[in-house]
Amino acid sequence: MEMSESFRIVVLGDFHIKDYAETKRAVEDVSNCRPDLVVPLGDFGSGDKIGSPAGLEEAYAFLKTVGAPIRPILGNHDLQRESGGGPQAPGTMTNRLLALFNLDKPYGAVEKEEFRLFFLSTDYQKPEICYQVQEVFISDAQFNWVVAKLKERPGVPAIFFSHAPPVGCGLRTVPSVHVRATNAYLDQNHNPLRWLELIKSFPEIVCWFSAHYHLGHGLPDTASFRYGTYFFNTGVHSSAARDSSRVSRVVDLSSNSLKVHTLDHEKRGLTEEGSWRWNKPLRELFMVTKENKLQEGSLTCLAKCFVGEGQLLAHGLVCLNRDRFLVATEDGYVWEAEPALECVWGTLHLGEPVNSLALSTDGIWLAWGKTILRVDPKDPWRFVRQKAGRKGKEGDELPLQIDCLAPRQGGGVWIAACDTLWQASAKKSPLKLLQLPERMKRLTADGKYLWLHGSSGKLWRLTCDNFEVSQVKQEVMACDEWRGDRVELIEEKDRLRLLYYSDGKLGWQRDFEKKENTRQCQVLCLGAERALFNYYGQVIFCDGRSNKVLETDAHAVAFTRVEPESKHKNPNEFCLAFAASNEKAFPQLQVWSCCSLSLS
Repeated sequence: MEMSESFRIVVLGDFHIKDYAETKRAVEDVSNCRPDLVVPLGDFGSGDKIGSPAGLEEAYAFLKTVGAPIRPILGNHDLQRESGGGPQAPGTMTNRLLALFNLDKPYGAVEKEEFRLFFLSTDYQKPEICYQVQEVFISDAQFNWVVAKLKERPGVPAIFFSHAPPVGCGLRTVPSVHVRATNAYLDQNHNPLRWLELIKSFPEIVCWFSAHYHLGHGLPDTASFRYGTYFFNTGVHSSAARDSSRVSRVVDLSSNSLKVHTLDHEKRGLTEEGSWRWNKPLRELFMVTKENKLQEGSLTCLAKCFVGEGQLLAHGLVCLNRDRFLVATEDGYVWEAEPALECVWGTLHLGEPVNSLALSTDGIWLAWGKTILRVDPKDPWRFVRQKAGRKGKEGDELPLQIDCLAPRQGGGVWIAACDTLWQASAKKSPLKLLQLPERMKRLTADGKYLWLHGSSGKLWRLTCDNFEVSQVKQEVMACDEWRGDRVELIEEKDRLRLLYYSDGKLGWQRDFEKKENTRQCQVLCLGAERALFNYYGQVIFCDGRSNKVLETDAHAVAFTRVEPESKHKNPNEFCLAFAASNEKAFPQLQVWSCCSLSLS
């Protein structure tokens, strides 16, 4: 097909209908744009009609008045009655979509001389593979068709349309809704990374439009550029908007330009909010590559991502592996996040805020109130998708409030509950071991010893083979241990003293000014005479050998080591958790590298 001088596409987000007059005016706005193609991205109808043919028919009655070709796809809500063995017969929505809009299949492509348009449509999930009926699921048949189709015309720019975006796109999500439900990304519970690999493998994919989040276009992360592809979130035309912004996207294509505008349904016209322009030949778009500029200097930020909506907990950051972290928040979530992909996969908990987290060889351990629970990190059902609670075991109850946990060598955890010490494992329920000299605020285990940091500031050491407890020091504000090395923060009359011990011997010390609120201070041992000091929210990196102190410019809530791949290496990376900088921002994780520091 030959391309006309210009080609205009109106992209409509979730077509939820809240008010008929509202939708009628929005469709008039679309018609007034004189589009060559209208692309509704799914979720059709109002109220209890959504997910039924009646919902599709309701939306079709409005869309057919536009006076332009319509190329719709199905969203997550459109398949919610069929997936997972639901009450509606599989294929009902697909068949009605094909009949109403005269399509041969729900997904497809439009071919132009200068560009290609790809349409991905949500598929039905069989009961045996369905973890979330509202997942934006794409079948293997549809994915394989996309791959084969892309190979047909190498070098021709391709623009994609889907209900939800692919993982790794960097677009803002809605944590308490889609991330909790594990349906924030394409194929989130099945094979989400294949879409990221597709984007990396085909530079022809230059733009990607999605919806699903019901957000406007004014925030900076409702558009992004990753891996050579421009991603755009699309708002909704109706009052189903989560931020009161009723908007759609308008895309103008020509041989030498691509422009993205906002169609504002309150102002009844085009605006420059969230606009973007490319004023070169379209074929040059796929030659653009992602610039991965890292911060210069000895400390380098490798990756960052937003996580959750609530305030982060100081004790709620745990490294699962080199890529993934657990982050606990005050609103009762324990998010599993992957900063390198800028995504959060789901929550392991939803309810009372957790007292402590620990990763042991036999699983992830969570404690809240008097309850302790073990979770398998590889279990696809580990995420809590419904507010009613988790699927399966609810945990063990102790007679006392649990204060903190630490992993035990060989599996299981140590548990400090009030002034008692317990242990638990995957095979054994919690067992009380002994009475402690006081209530503990932190436990740190290194195999041979268990370090107990008391609420009074005293530091105790428990020998694990005979359970003997001895006092090591007092007036300790914070401490941390790593394979025989230990960092302590001591509170003195007019200052704070940071001490680094290696094999029981003092390696170095450094003094800091004492401020009023000393409870914000934390320490982290990185080995090789390196430590982190959270100084009232300001992270300071201390390298004892080269006598360097380097500071970050953000306020931290917590930090943790990124465990090295080899047992014989010290960690060269660490993860920082930062509070939200303003009411419109989310808390953030950042992974940093310190391997370029000179240790000579």
